[in-house]
Amino acid sequence: MIRAITRNRQFVLTPKQVIVGAFFFFVLNLILRSLHLGHNPLSGDEPFTLYHAQMSPSVIISELLKGNNPPLFELLLHYWIQLGDISVQWIRILPLIFSALTAFFLFILANKLKQGVFPFIVSLIYTFSVYHLQYAHEIRVYSLFGLLSVISMLLYWKVWQEFAPFKMWILLVLVNSLLIYSHYFGFFLLLIQTLAWFWDKDTRRHNVRNYLLYILAMIVLYTPLIPIVLQHFILSDNAGKTWLAPASSFEDLYNMLWKFSNKPVVTVIGIVIIVSAVVKYILDKNKSLMTATKLLITWFAISFFGMFLISFKVPMYLDRYLIYGSFAYILILVYALDYLFVNKKIYELSSLIVIVLFGATFSLSQPTKRNAPHIADTVRQALAEKYAVVICPREFTPAFLYYYDQKLFQKWTVNPLYGNAIEELKAKNIFSVWNVDDIKQTNDKWLFIDVAAALTVPQNGILNRFDTEFTRTNEIQLDEITKGYYFRVKSTE
Repeated sequence: MIRAITRNRQFVLTPKQVIVGAFFFFVLNLILRSLHLGHNPLSGDEPFTLYHAQMSPSVIISELLKGNNPPLFELLLHYWIQLGDISVQWIRILPLIFSALTAFFLFILANKLKQGVFPFIVSLIYTFSVYHLQYAHEIRVYSLFGLLSVISMLLYWKVWQEFAPFKMWILLVLVNSLLIYSHYFGFFLLLIQTLAWFWDKDTRRHNVRNYLLYILAMIVLYTPLIPIVLQHFILSDNAGKTWLAPASSFEDLYNMLWKFSNKPVVTVIGIVIIVSAVVKYILDKNKSLMTATKLLITWFAISFFGMFLISFKVPMYLDRYLIYGSFAYILILVYALDYLFVNKKIYELSSLIVIVLFGATFSLSQPTKRNAPHIADTVRQALAEKYAVVICPREFTPAFLYYYDQKLFQKWTVNPLYGNAIEELKAKNIFSVWNVDDIKQTNDKWLFIDVAAALTVPQNGILNRFDTEFTRTNEIQLDEITKGYYFRVKSTE
């Protein structure tokens, strides 16, 4: 197979060779992404996800449907925990597997879209993507969301262009149902597929009956979540409001490509390649677009530019939310190279340069900017020195608990959330609070752990009160967003 690659740019892999190639990239990604799997501590929303995944399936569903994410990943993580434990090394194997499987299906999809060396180049760029490495290590839904997106597009291509048997339509229904049960933004991929279907008259006519049955099945399977989606995003007083800032300028587009491209130099080269291909197409007198090209353009345009424009009204332009569109970027980038360089040797050399750039800017160790273990150790030391500790906001509770007392972390509660933990922490002189009104206790020495509290509870008033009533003796930076403030009772002298 490797010999064939060097002989002919447009060689055709046999079905067996396609599976072998896909399996090779699955194993390669599995090995590479596992090397620093447990290196970073849990951070961000990972402790929240793990805390909820411990609950019973019925509670997981009822609790998470109150928020902004469907519960599919937490349900899968729940059963994964049952097979092992809640150690970082074990729980991160699940997103690792999803990420490695994505490499497997991405190779097959790329080979469907264009034969020759194309799927190998696409898969190597994916393998050396820091962006995708991040989600291979994160205990969140995004590795699963990415995997389902690639499988969905692969099945869509088979039923759309290859007129696959009806069982493929059934698989497409199942995968797309899982997609929108994993993340609400999966609907964007369904929109992309629908637009592509409408734009191709021949395939639309051939598939109209199956497509109508597919739409009906999707509606039926998603019926349980339709009222929730309407309530969260349309009918609610908070519809259109998110915790993100609105898109502000075209710089946001560049920054997103930077996320996809590891480093600025690779980003700029990628932009030059794609823009050059667009210019060549505009100047081409015999211009035409292949079906695969139209699909990729639709996929990239709606995910990358469409969500950017929507974000001026409803903020949603976040790197993790665009993971389903990141694959379109990789495919478009390699497609642009193929279109620009007709000469086989120049195409292969330019592709090699792009791969080397991704490889040279790729690092298996991505240090986190959050440090919950250090915060937990700081609290232990403060308690030993007779300090009372205030932690704000209360959302940091699961991250703190995981590294302070895992037994307490496993005593999950709802109504109120973290109820047992908060009460038991109080008994140890640790107060997880929302604002200054939650602090009723007295003490001569205090440590205030401020975990970017101004972002979630800007009027918490805690620091002002301590500065008024006590003497600030020290201030330390515990991680990128967390500060510790030490106070003693004011001297009476």
